[in-house]
Amino acid sequence: ETPSGTSAGATPNAENVDSATVSPAGAEAPVRAGERAYQRVRLAAERDVAEGRYRQALAKLSIFYRSPDLSPTEQAELLDWLDPLAARVIYSRESLLEEAYVVRKNDTLYKVAEAYQVPWQLLQKINGIANPEILVPGTTLKVVRGPFRAEVDLSRSEITVFLGELYAGRFPVTIGQDPSPKPGEYQVRDKQTQRAYYGADNRTIPAGSPLNPYGNVWIDLGNDICIHGSPARDVPAAGTGPSGCIGLSPKDAEDLFAILSVGSTVKIRP
Repeated sequence: ETPSGTSAGATPNAENVDSATVSPAGAEAPVRAGERAYQRVRLAAERDVAEGRYRQALAKLSIFYRSPDLSPTEQAELLDWLDPLAARVIYSRESLLEEAYVVRKNDTLYKVAEAYQVPWQLLQKINGIANPEILVPGTTLKVVRGPFRAEVDLSRSEITVFLGELYAGRFPVTIGQDPSPKPGEYQVRDKQTQRAYYGADNRTIPAGSPLNPYGNVWIDLGNDICIHGSPARDVPAAGTGPSGCIGLSPKDAEDLFAILSVGSTVKIRP
C-alpha cells in the first residue's frame, strides 16, 4: 500500500500514469498569444510522459506548483498532472528515482531507510514489506533518498510535501486553536504514535483514548506546534475551535508520519 492523501486527486493513490491518463480534458486548447512558460513546459512534460520519462515530467511541472502566474484553471490542470506523476515516480514500486537497492546479508529495513534518510515506514509501504526486520538477501527494494520537506498553507488548509524540488503530494488539514499554528519555518523534532494530549484548559487525555485529539500520530515541530492525527470519535469542544494544532484524518496522518523524518523542514505559510 502506498501513502495516500484524501484531497481530490490527491497524490499517493494512483499507481499508473501515462499520456492517456494524465492528459486533462481540454489540455490541447489553443494557447494564448505570447505563449507562457507554463504552457511550453506542460507540452514538453506531455512528451516526456509519452516517452516514459516520468521523473523528468514531474521535475518540469513541479516548478509551477502554486505559481502566482497561473490562472485557477491552469492550477487545477497542473494538479491533474502532478498528482498521478508523483504517485508513480515516488510512491509506486518502480525505481524511477534511484537504482533498486539489492538487499545484503543482515540488512533490515531500518538500516536501509536510515542510509537513505527516510522513515522505514515509507519503504515498508512502497515495497509491501510485512516484517521490517526480515529481508531476503539478493532481493531488490524501491528506495527513495530523503529527507522530505513540507509546507503548511493555513489559508488553504493544506499540507504539501516535497522531495527536494519534486512535488510529492498534498493532504487536507484542519487548523486548530490549541494552540493556533504561527507562520514560520520549523523542523520535525520528534514523532510518536502514542502521545497523551494536554489541553490549554487543563484537560489530559491519555494516549490510545478514542477521545485523544492526536489520534495515533503526533509530529512535534517545537514551540508547542504539532501535526497530528484525529480522534476515533469527536472530542467535546471546550473552546471555540478544533482541539489540537494541525490535524489530519487518521489515514492521512499515518501516511505523513511515514513521509516526514525527524529533522525534516516544515514551513508554515499564512
